[in-house]
Amino acid sequence: MSREFINPPDAGPTHGRYSKAVKTGNRVFVAGQVPVDTGGHVSGPGDMDVQISQTIRNFGRVLEESGASFEDVTMTRVYPTSVAYRSELGEARKAAGLASGGSTLAVVESLANPMLHVEISGIAHIGGNRQTFSPDTVHQTPGTYTHGVQVDDTLYIAGQIGLDPDGNLCGPGDADAQAEQAVLNLLRVLEAAGGSPDDIVYTCLYVTNPGFTPAFRAARQKYGLTECPSTLIVIPSLATADFLVEIEAIAVLGAEKQVIRPEGVHDVSGRYEHAVRAGDTIYMAGQIALDPDGNLVGPGDAEAQSRQLYTNMERVLAAAGGSLDDLVSTTVYLTNLQHREGHNKVRGELGLTTPANTSVVISALAQPDFLLEVEGIAVVGDR
Repeated sequence: MSREFINPPDAGPTHGRYSKAVKTGNRVFVAGQVPVDTGGHVSGPGDMDVQISQTIRNFGRVLEESGASFEDVTMTRVYPTSVAYRSELGEARKAAGLASGGSTLAVVESLANPMLHVEISGIAHIGGNRQTFSPDTVHQTPGTYTHGVQVDDTLYIAGQIGLDPDGNLCGPGDADAQAEQAVLNLLRVLEAAGGSPDDIVYTCLYVTNPGFTPAFRAARQKYGLTECPSTLIVIPSLATADFLVEIEAIAVLGAEKQVIRPEGVHDVSGRYEHAVRAGDTIYMAGQIALDPDGNLVGPGDAEAQSRQLYTNMERVLAAAGGSLDDLVSTTVYLTNLQHREGHNKVRGELGLTTPANTSVVISALAQPDFLLEVEGIAVVGDR
């Protein structure tokens, strides 16, 4: 298996800080695409239709350069800066043929440039045995995504929310009820694919208020979703103001898995795992700036926190038989755009300039003193 870095010049510059996509085997990990033209200028400042069109065009060009198409996409994350853009995004995705994969829409505080109002990242699989799952036990989608997409042994489950099978919201204003229903929906999609909670290798939890975090933790504990990597972020809004929580997942069906519990990294207290290795792929939870004893390193200092979280990431990868050089995709969650400079300085010093990367500004992380968090996927042995 070989690794290829995808950087079509007409999809906007990366300034040497990341790759537009990384292709490894038949998988393509696409970095967050934004509405910039070939010269790096923002397309349509203040015009959302133009920004969405340019973003989808850039996404398509990256796929094309890698030998893939929209039909090969298995999962996307859509990051608008306002929930008001939801309908326009949905219609544009359908028109482009980007509606057959799983997807999560999460409203963010801002993107890397305040003039940017949408970013889309994703994963595609070229070829392979592809199946889609939209079981009757889960509500219908609006036609802009699919609940589950499986290629070979890997299943991508779109962000699940607190809707019952008839599409009614469970527990308006009740995070506990919504979290339980969202987890049940996830498990029903997994079951339709022939999987079980033991097959899950990654989850991401989205909450619209830090106070909703215990609800998700309780639901995950109840249904046995604690032995997998997980990231929790606080965002301004989901697809509608009534949705309080959402959960997405990746599962690897039938493969032998290794739970990674590294030395020299803080204890996660049975709530999740730092990483799981399935075959040649390492799925990592979001890493934060805690030392081995669980103390925060660098309060108020984004650069210091970045150094510690990448130290943690390095130790997790080493315990799984990998290294930072094996990273193919990272997502950086910042609680303030000002923290980007310190983070990028550390990332540059470490030489992390080739993974596909997405950076977004969110409302908060699991604790108010955490300034940033980074999650990643690594593939071992493809260099």
